[in-house]
Amino acid sequence: MKRFIYTAAICILALASCTGPYETDFDFCLDRDECRFPADSGQSYFRVFGEGKWTATFEQEVEWLSIDKAEGMGESQVLVFHKKNEGLSRGVNLFIDHEDGTRKTIYMSQKSGLGTDKPAFSLASETIKLLNLSMSTKVMATSNVSAEAVDSAHVKIIYAGTDTTWLSDVKISPESLVFSAASNESGAERTATIEVSFNGAVWAEPYTVFLNIIQGSAGPEVSLEDSYELDPLGTKTLEISIGTNWDTGLYSYDVSDFSISDESFLRSVEFVDSTSTLKVLPSMNKTKDARTATLTWNAKDSAGSIVSTASTTLSQDVSPIQLDGDPVNLTEGGRYANCYILPDAGDAYYSLEPKLVSGNLPAEDITDAKLLWQTAESVLEYVAYSPLEGIMYIYKPAGAKGSAIVALTSEDGTIRWSLHFWATGESVGECTIGGVTFMDRNIGATADTAPVNGENDAAGMHYQWGRKDPFPTREKLTTNDNGDKYTCQTMAPVYPEDGVRLQKDTKGVTLDFTIENPGTYIWNGTSDLDWSNPQNNEYWKPDHKTDYDPCPYGYTVPSKDNLGKVATAIGKASSAYAGRNLTCDDGSSNFWCYADMYMRNENTATFTNNVKAYYWSSTTDGKLAYYLNDASVTTGSNMGRRIGIAVRCVKANNQ
Repeated sequence: MKRFIYTAAICILALASCTGPYETDFDFCLDRDECRFPADSGQSYFRVFGEGKWTATFEQEVEWLSIDKAEGMGESQVLVFHKKNEGLSRGVNLFIDHEDGTRKTIYMSQKSGLGTDKPAFSLASETIKLLNLSMSTKVMATSNVSAEAVDSAHVKIIYAGTDTTWLSDVKISPESLVFSAASNESGAERTATIEVSFNGAVWAEPYTVFLNIIQGSAGPEVSLEDSYELDPLGTKTLEISIGTNWDTGLYSYDVSDFSISDESFLRSVEFVDSTSTLKVLPSMNKTKDARTATLTWNAKDSAGSIVSTASTTLSQDVSPIQLDGDPVNLTEGGRYANCYILPDAGDAYYSLEPKLVSGNLPAEDITDAKLLWQTAESVLEYVAYSPLEGIMYIYKPAGAKGSAIVALTSEDGTIRWSLHFWATGESVGECTIGGVTFMDRNIGATADTAPVNGENDAAGMHYQWGRKDPFPTREKLTTNDNGDKYTCQTMAPVYPEDGVRLQKDTKGVTLDFTIENPGTYIWNGTSDLDWSNPQNNEYWKPDHKTDYDPCPYGYTVPSKDNLGKVATAIGKASSAYAGRNLTCDDGSSNFWCYADMYMRNENTATFTNNVKAYYWSSTTDGKLAYYLNDASVTTGSNMGRRIGIAVRCVKANNQ
């Protein structure tokens, strides 16, 4: 009994300061049901009385108001913080829910920050366009104008022509302006202006708002272009938007009704309601003739009656690629990589899912694909990306050999990822050295044998340590007068010629920079001798294929121990000025360990005059990484990770 009297007394004392009808329930009560805040920022509080658990939630999320606790037990004080209000007055309900299911509500409001000397009555539109139909129209408004001030406002209709009776029933409130327009049967456009003036006695000076009204002579109409061209290769989605002659804020006609006379050559048709857009994806046109279909699009009123119709022609030319069958899927079965071998010597059409080695998407906003550079003018003759399918398509003509780098881009052209396509012109073999199975050539090489006249076919591509994107080798080697040493200081040409560039950088760059700039060779002049800032040992890892591994599916960058087998074999081989011809474990001699030059320098592509074979390993040592240095595997500050040298891939254990 004493406890009852004590608790009830607390509630009664608290309720004495309330500003309205208050709860008197002993088990659960509040000291107020409304909190009013000034326009300036500040804080206030309210109290919760009673027993048991309770929670506090706003009826809707607001950014101008917050509380210091969202739940409590028994009697509590809750602080309320409000931001400065520079606009119209605002308010929101705060619900206090007791564990017994009881709910109390506090309405929290804040004064307008505009002040009574600053009237504001802003219409959602200053000009609206009407169809020729008769209708009542509401234009929403925001204001600090009271209902009393609205009642004293002066409304005037100003007509631009001789017809002075087609607008009527103008009504204004603090939230809107409403008027009626008669149907326009004149056959010509007509205009008028509604002027609303608020009395100057209320504010320091009169305040006037204008609404311009244009009424056309036509009813609802939809329109399309005369014709639309579909992609002959069937890789790109055509997006068709229907044109309308009405203000979607005033009129709501259904434009989802369409038909296509022949969908047999269309792979998919999708209507996007939010944008009133039709997405059409065709199949490849392998026929000998162009194909057409008629698209008919209707607009309907609320009763379902057609009020307007438009038609257009969908046409598709014959595909420039006339190959039997579907494209070869390079990623079938999840065979994801950053480098894809194209061994077919003839015309070849490929498709692939451009995903990371891990199987994840490089980015969610990829919309297109483009060729960045290639080592010959026609390694690839066509690249495309279908956003609807998430599929890339490429075409390699017969006889093409070399490497091509293709970028995946977002709508604004930013590169989100890039892939290396390696046209070998023949099947790539393997060679086992000391029990470790390697590819029979460097990444990017189109030959696996010693050069006859200094060719660079067996050289392949160069890589900065940890990067997935390659750089071209040097031009054809020449010999000195004695014919005993190959030399070259010039990078082989690429197409287009600005596809690869060198960049001097004194601090290194981020991984994101290299992804967006795959054709940029980074020369970091700091003591770290690395292109990457911050340095990261996880880009390549021994015996593990990472998302940045440059090797084709089934292979990875060799570890220090892997390359140790090659070094041992080189130590036993006879010397050669162009490299080492090593014997595989099975007795064959198809492992040409090419004495490739390595790419370096910050301003020009410089290649060393050396007869040693250099290959990167995936094994790191502090700030450096191990590499094959002819008959040894070592590290050295003269071979920092910024240096570009060849990669000879090893059979992966995890693929």
